[in-house]
Amino acid sequence: MAVNYSTPPIVTDGLVYVVDFANNKSFPAANTTSSIHVNTSNFTTGGNPVVDRTQGIITFDGNDFIDTPDNDTVFNFGSGDFTFDFVFQLTGGGNAMVLNQSNGGAASNSSFCIWLNSTPQITMYVTENTGWDYYYANTTTIQTGRWYHCHGTREGTNLRMYVDGVSTGETNIGTATVPNSSRDFQFATQEGSGPFTGKIGPVKIYNRALTAAEKQQNIKAMAGRFE
Repeated sequence: MAVNYSTPPIVTDGLVYVVDFANNKSFPAANTTSSIHVNTSNFTTGGNPVVDRTQGIITFDGNDFIDTPDNDTVFNFGSGDFTFDFVFQLTGGGNAMVLNQSNGGAASNSSFCIWLNSTPQITMYVTENTGWDYYYANTTTIQTGRWYHCHGTREGTNLRMYVDGVSTGETNIGTATVPNSSRDFQFATQEGSGPFTGKIGPVKIYNRALTAAEKQQNIKAMAGRFE
């Protein structure tokens, strides 16, 4: 049985998806999809991503990626709230994909992507299948060689991206409905474009917006692993 590595423990209310390669340091909640660290046959790789199963880190050199299967109970966001909780370190440049369920144009069978722009700043895009309809970029400039704990959220009508617990604004998306894409959930690529060079730690997805206190709880829970 997996143990809870963290003190305080991670937030489990609304937790629907966990990717953590350090199985002995993960804490999947009841009814949580945790396919990668439970059954490694459930994902595919391109290139040669390096997996550190002690810390739960995947290292990508710009030629690597990971695909995980679509899951309708996880990625069918619709018009509801959600939170992406993830830890990453950039060692290359911007114009790089971190997490993705889309094609480049976002006008066909797409849902969302979390992208580092050219500055680089961490940015979240969502679509209504007519292009990249809504996005928000946290204005914090991402430095190479440093760990960041981020939360991409929909909170009612607002799309926000938090870096180490801080959001620098929001985008109003009204009652927009995010389509239920059947594409794979991808790490470090957008179907072959936007290669990411760096490290990605555990990824958690919630079917609600975490509160400020809950974001801080998860940041503190991961701090011993990513400092």
